[in-house]
Amino acid sequence: MCGVETEAAKRSRKDTPQSDGAQRQPIAAGYNDSYTIGMKTAISLPDKLFHDADAAAKQLGVSRSELYAKALEAYLAHRNAVQITARLDTVYGATDGRIDSSLAASQVRRAREDHW
Repeated sequence: MCGVETEAAKRSRKDTPQSDGAQRQPIAAGYNDSYTIGMKTAISLPDKLFHDADAAAKQLGVSRSELYAKALEAYLAHRNAVQITARLDTVYGATDGRIDSSLAASQVRRAREDHW
């Protein structure tokens, strides 16, 4: 049944115009489309990086696309965390973050008294 489009799929495709005028091709039944539904793009990589990524994907048992997607996701999450830290540093960097010495001493005394 590979490559066969059902009548329902034809109607759905016909009833749903694409914004760029292109028609979506049917996906064969049972095809793993988890990383093919999204945006496809072409990128250029240095040969060594490509070969290293290819070897890592094989070792991990994932496709190169999945490896690249996960790596980019991790990079963007890290970048976002760095940006948040920089913004917090800007906000709190101008204030004196030290606590009063008598409060610090009180906290130390209280910590010694607590028995968990």
